[in-house]
Amino acid sequence: MADVDANFYTGQAFGTHFVDQSGRVACNFNPVMGGCVLTAPAHHASSTMPVCAGSDTAMPYTAVGWRTASELQTQAPTTCRTLDKVFNMPLGPGPDGTFKDAELPVNSRITIRTSFDDPSATIVCGSRASGLRCSNSAGHGFFADSVGLDVY
Repeated sequence: MADVDANFYTGQAFGTHFVDQSGRVACNFNPVMGGCVLTAPAHHASSTMPVCAGSDTAMPYTAVGWRTASELQTQAPTTCRTLDKVFNMPLGPGPDGTFKDAELPVNSRITIRTSFDDPSATIVCGSRASGLRCSNSAGHGFFADSVGLDVY
């Protein structure tokens, strides 16, 4: 996998944000929280999935990620339902369900610092034709493809 410069994906809004090649997985990470929103039909959230904090409307999409700085560095991500925007993302999906942020190219990897103080605290996301995998420095993360989501 080719490494990409996280600076290219940083600055449009608070955090480092990108989409996968399908445009249906949009991610944003910063030192306080981070994760992704998934809009593919296979990722529509069930009514039994918890609602994301701060959401009070119908929530068809699944969000996966870390809600605090300490979770970012040490814990497995969690999932919740969201309308379209979470993790301070600059844009929601368009009418076709895709996001319009900068694309993380297939067969590339981005390393994002998740601490101002600890340079070893990172999230690494890798994009392949088969899907997107993001893991924290403790080895916890998720894999999202067009048909499912695996959290570990």
